[in-house]
Amino acid sequence: PSPLIHPELAPKKPKAPKPTEPKPVLLTGTIQGRWGFDAFTGPTLPLQQLPGSGWQIVASGGATTNLIAGHAAQLVLTSTGSACVHTITAHPTGSSKDLALTFKPDPKPDDANLLDVTLPLDRATTPGDLHLAIQQFGQPKADQLAARTFSEPAEVTSIELHANDKTLVIAGTRLAEIASLSLGDLTFSPTPTTTEPHPSQQPNTLQLSLPNEAPAPPTKVDDHLTAVITLHDGRTLSRPVIVSAPRPVITLLSKTAQPQPNPTITLTNPDDVALSSRITFTLKTPSPFPRNGQIEVETLDGTLRTVLTLAPSGGLLLQDPRTIVATLDPLSSFGPSAFGALRLRAIYPAVEPSRRHSESAETPDAHSDFATEPPSSNWIPLVTLVRLPHLNQIQCPTDEAQSCTLTGSDLFLLAALSNDPAFATPVPIPDGFTGATLTVPQPPPRSSSASATTPPRSTPPTSL
Repeated sequence: PSPLIHPELAPKKPKAPKPTEPKPVLLTGTIQGRWGFDAFTGPTLPLQQLPGSGWQIVASGGATTNLIAGHAAQLVLTSTGSACVHTITAHPTGSSKDLALTFKPDPKPDDANLLDVTLPLDRATTPGDLHLAIQQFGQPKADQLAARTFSEPAEVTSIELHANDKTLVIAGTRLAEIASLSLGDLTFSPTPTTTEPHPSQQPNTLQLSLPNEAPAPPTKVDDHLTAVITLHDGRTLSRPVIVSAPRPVITLLSKTAQPQPNPTITLTNPDDVALSSRITFTLKTPSPFPRNGQIEVETLDGTLRTVLTLAPSGGLLLQDPRTIVATLDPLSSFGPSAFGALRLRAIYPAVEPSRRHSESAETPDAHSDFATEPPSSNWIPLVTLVRLPHLNQIQCPTDEAQSCTLTGSDLFLLAALSNDPAFATPVPIPDGFTGATLTVPQPPPRSSSASATTPPRSTPPTSL
């Protein structure tokens, strides 16, 4: 073309036509024969001149997305002709041999070339690609068609989301299939298991969070939203979400433990508290603490639990509307077998049970599993309970080559003894020891102390 002519106005070479498959000639055949000595003419039927081509899976009823490994299914196939099909086989992912499939014609007014194929996926098959081979009479090679089988999708029964909260909790089954959840332009991802669990997280629940740098979402109480849940294999689920009341926010200002009279064992970690010591701690809230509010204290595994309230002898006292002074007696609340870390959270049971019941009846699919759960704050570490033995005395002979004798009770609570704080040569205490005396190595010269550890056994040594 001339450089003075705009490229779009220059004459263009005609494009070569794309090769097309030959169109079959419409043929019909009439059945003729003899019945005894009499000739007869039967029905006239359409005939298929060429083998079928252009095989596709008909997506009616979501057939292309509901092939679940472990469940039999029906698949509808279509092409330019289906009368010449001889066999159909499938090769699922992870299978060592092909599966012979049964099929039958399933003509419809708008498509006479439909085949209804039965997939016996109820046997042990691995989710993934499913290769179909369609062999037609007179054809040297089978036509190939690809499908896909999926694992059982996650079943979401409810979603708990509180106003302005960066985390939410899904309840249901097979929740490990979930990759993310979207609310508009907000994308929540599963929280790593190493982080602190959500207050409402239970078995068969999954916690999801916004990124750490993301601001608090502008969700409001009673907002009706639609969550789009994306599974790891790309499938999506849609579920309604009703935003609940904001969760409480609480911080720990200070804590003290009542000292033991005449202690024989000193706990060097300030977070370690003897089981028999009364604990007093102060909490702060940005909004007034409700009169029916509660402070729940429990062990990390949730097996031991107590609730403090503002009722008489309930353990809570308001310094002002936003400052709460709490008193806890671990021994009377949890019993003599309690030990290990304690945590606390605030619970605001501000919704009446009758109202919660009516709301859950109206919206069972939105958050029915969580409708009866009052809002609660994040867990806050409190202290670590340590059970201490009773040590009466230690007697050492004048001969430094001989060992000392330690007397007391509940000595099975000791893990080991040593004559130096570094525990260079510890003496382990047998499990379940019920005796009243223990043999202790003599302290080195110029030292008048021995050392012992107390449960939990993973804690640093404690001196006595």
